[in-house]
Amino acid sequence: MPVFIISSVDEQTRRELAEALATKLGCECLSREQMIDKATEAGIPVGRLEVVVLKKSQPRERLARDKARYLAFVTAAVCERASKGDVVYHGRTCHLLLQGISHVIRVGVVPDRERRLHAVMQRLGLDWDKAAEYIRRLDEDINNWAHFLHGADLADPGDFDMVFNLQNVSVQSASAFLCSLCQLPDFQPTPASVRAMQNLWLGSRALDLLGRDERTAGN
Repeated sequence: MPVFIISSVDEQTRRELAEALATKLGCECLSREQMIDKATEAGIPVGRLEVVVLKKSQPRERLARDKARYLAFVTAAVCERASKGDVVYHGRTCHLLLQGISHVIRVGVVPDRERRLHAVMQRLGLDWDKAAEYIRRLDEDINNWAHFLHGADLADPGDFDMVFNLQNVSVQSASAFLCSLCQLPDFQPTPASVRAMQNLWLGSRALDLLGRDERTAGN
């Protein structure tokens, strides 16, 4: 079965679609938040890295080591889990992780704007205008993070296999459509795509291990 990767700037939106799809497929659902917890446990200061990048308090060149470790760790972890069987992974920029692997389906999700605004208003106690400004700044920060981490723009449609606008389609309809893709030959694992996944895992695992060792971390 293909590996599904679902990306959206809105956590609630991507989580709902990923969990609905995983339930339909009877497989595990992994999140960016789980990967961050595992990376932090491995000694990668993800939270500090994000703050420094978004506040632009240090030259980005100085953050290269932590960036490389984080990317290598998450890529290796997702590849390892995907190689064990069916999985749906969701995050903010995760569609940029497993490039060049044909049995990975990269899905972009545009959240329903009104629903997102109301959720922010309720959660943070903001009025309409302040909630809209909060979302604008959050999306800008996430795009800056994507630029730093992957050198990419989240608005580039070429990085997705498909994009759903949830203002026009429900989560259940979107997840049902994605299920139907499992039968298409275009996204079936092949010996070449499985080998590409294994090679990506090996390379990322090696970079992760080198980054943990002070003797090789800066090389």
